[in-house]
Amino acid sequence: MGRREADFTVAIKNQCAARTGHKCSNPDCRRSTSGPHSDPSKSTNTGEAAHIHAAQPGGPRYDPMQTESDRRSIENALWLCGSCHKLFDTDWQYYSAEVLIKWKTQAEEKARAEQAGKPQASVLPRPLWQYERWNHETTDDANYVKRDREIGSFVSWFNNSSIRCISLIGLGGVGKTSLVGHVLKSCSAMLSRDTVGIFYWSFYAERQTSVFIEKLVSFIEEITDENLTKNSISPLEGLLRGLGRIPPMTLVLDGLEVLQETVSAGSAHGAFIDADLRDLVLSLAETKKPWITVATSRFPLTDLNRNPRARSLKLDSVAPREGAQILTNLGVLGSLEDRCAVSEQLDGHALCLRLFSATIPRHLLRAPASHAELLFKDIDGTFGNKLKRLLTYYQDAISLEQNAILSSLALMRSPSAQNLLLSLATRLLEQEIEPSLLAVELKRLSAVGLVLLDNIEGVSAYSCHPIIRDYFRDTLLQVDRDAGMDAARYLAEAQPDANGLVGATRLEPILLAIETFLESNAIENAKSLYVDRLEKGGAFLSLGLPKDGKRICHAFLKSFLREPAADKKGDSIDRKHFLNGAIEFAIHLGELDDGLRLVEEALTCTTGHRRHIPYRAQARIFFRLGNFSDAIKSNHAALKAVERLVRPDASLARSLAYYELLKSYICTGSMIEAKEALEILKQTRHQLDSPDAQVLLDLSNVRICLAHHDNQKMKKASSRLSARLNNLSNKQLRLEGLLVLASAYLYLKQWEKASVIADEAYDFSTAQNCPYELCWSQLLQSYSEFGNNGSFEQTRTRRMLEKAIASGFEALAVDARVLLSMVSGLEGENPEYFAQIIGYEPTRYVDSPVSIH
Repeated sequence: MGRREADFTVAIKNQCAARTGHKCSNPDCRRSTSGPHSDPSKSTNTGEAAHIHAAQPGGPRYDPMQTESDRRSIENALWLCGSCHKLFDTDWQYYSAEVLIKWKTQAEEKARAEQAGKPQASVLPRPLWQYERWNHETTDDANYVKRDREIGSFVSWFNNSSIRCISLIGLGGVGKTSLVGHVLKSCSAMLSRDTVGIFYWSFYAERQTSVFIEKLVSFIEEITDENLTKNSISPLEGLLRGLGRIPPMTLVLDGLEVLQETVSAGSAHGAFIDADLRDLVLSLAETKKPWITVATSRFPLTDLNRNPRARSLKLDSVAPREGAQILTNLGVLGSLEDRCAVSEQLDGHALCLRLFSATIPRHLLRAPASHAELLFKDIDGTFGNKLKRLLTYYQDAISLEQNAILSSLALMRSPSAQNLLLSLATRLLEQEIEPSLLAVELKRLSAVGLVLLDNIEGVSAYSCHPIIRDYFRDTLLQVDRDAGMDAARYLAEAQPDANGLVGATRLEPILLAIETFLESNAIENAKSLYVDRLEKGGAFLSLGLPKDGKRICHAFLKSFLREPAADKKGDSIDRKHFLNGAIEFAIHLGELDDGLRLVEEALTCTTGHRRHIPYRAQARIFFRLGNFSDAIKSNHAALKAVERLVRPDASLARSLAYYELLKSYICTGSMIEAKEALEILKQTRHQLDSPDAQVLLDLSNVRICLAHHDNQKMKKASSRLSARLNNLSNKQLRLEGLLVLASAYLYLKQWEKASVIADEAYDFSTAQNCPYELCWSQLLQSYSEFGNNGSFEQTRTRRMLEKAIASGFEALAVDARVLLSMVSGLEGENPEYFAQIIGYEPTRYVDSPVSIH
């Protein structure tokens, strides 16, 4: 049979084989395709030059846009062993052209490195870690383009045992996760730190800190003989207590920004919003054994700013030559000069380079600069506009099936199981389609790196980059409202599967459905879900999810701004309801400046008796900020508004306001006024038949006794309070009761009781995500230790002090300074620490009990 016009010439075949070192280009094969023949004058060849795009119509991956010259060129040739060639042409839908182009580039790069004598990851002399647990996947490690300067800094810090935390900071898509994955997986020959294992966790995939800590502790228990959770202590407490016995490890935390403060650009910006995570990271930085924490985030790790053991690496754009190499790896050809120019035009942004390669037509593969000129000729040169144009062009270029898959992924905030994802994509397509065909399209998206394949406890789960997710989400909900509504109904009915892959919390499908309804302007549907499934927001408090609660409140508020008519007069679930909810969640989260801003907004749109809610919230915020005189004014305003309230809960609202008023009077030394407030609470006690309401009087009695130093009455009051706490259903009142009770035991010098109650309050405030109460409980723990042993854990107290200062908890900060000044006087610590770090000059010894907050 004669040679067809598009067949490869012998010269092309020989060149193709030589460029891979005569090895199969399949990275999972790499079989040698040449060797000696039994006849000394001959050699054997088992390799074949495969067409990436078929030579004839109807063949595997045939591209009608190619010319005959393109089809028989070296760029269309891939060197494979006979077995792989047959497999790839048989299952050509799975082994797409994009996959084969990627493998061709990788095979040639490996051959070049082998010829130059550079070590390859596959032939490293030994693994760096004895034990490994990659709970989620890093991105595109095999195709990583080196950043020599950044890798040099990373390796230098990693090998320095005095460095305990390395953070990689940068915008989404610049390659933070890829750099970490590349260095830790492929460059271990350069690493010399003596850690026995590595534990990798992505908070993009699972943002619940409790789940992360449980998995980490379980991994440690598997590889050691330790039982960290014996005696029913929490996993975190067991881990922190066992740090002295556990061998050092490498801990990788990817995507920390989902658990960092983003409200302001001040001192709290970038602070951890989760107390457990903060305690763990800071404890690992201080432990004697050379643990190393590697973190990636869009924000700085503010909690480690002053720690000499922490280093931060800011990742900006890739250099032009690095960007050119990324384009080559993705199958974009052309001159080095052209590829460098494109990289510079895209600001060296790794995700933009990937999108660019996915949008370039076949006939422009060798002319990337021409494609860039066509893409951006009619827009200004700002990065945001270029990114939007790339995303728009990419969406227009992909198939309907791939569009539906990405739109489905865009509705998820964490990795989604394949069956849920494809079911939702099928609904968006509004037509019957074979699941196997959608699965093929999903694998194609994964092959080019725009969809990430994860493995969570043996189950495949998919996600996409946040930038891609936000674009496809906005496009879906703005362009096709009906499709968005249908997707929301499906999510509302969906249940997490056995592996919990639907969302970071068990409420996540409901939250996604509400947000989808709101973005489709279906506010009444969203309200129904909020009332029926989220208990009018109460579910967030009962489950300790204030950040999710604030997220949903702001989503409703944003919708009311778009659709003012939806804020109906007489509807209890209105804009004011969500403003008050956002204020409550801001107080829980310790976001006090944001809470005050929301209070002002609520007061401008609220009239009558409902004003007592924002006024009382304002008083609570002022109290936490140590502004007691303004707290008194706000409480009086709340009491004035509550006089107009005639509903059955008026007595409880009035009692709460008087209790807050009593607290502020005590802190200003106004004991006559405080006793008057106490008398009013006693008079209204008969109107309050619930334990939640009656505990307010017990709390007030303990506070008055503490202020008067009345030991005898204190014992009786604290005993009544202790008995009452067991029957409380209001978690916030129970938490405050524990903290006040621990303070009473401290004053009575019952150190053990105080310690037990303070520990319980710490666990409670951690579970409920309440930073103010958490700082208070940590302060009580330190005072209990000091009273019992004459010493306490100073590092914890200093961390608590820094958090209190950053959050504006002034009264708590004062008490922490008093306690630390005691140690300064007793142990001779340098007073300059206080002047330079916390701005406070201690006295020699201060004999003062902890104040009540």
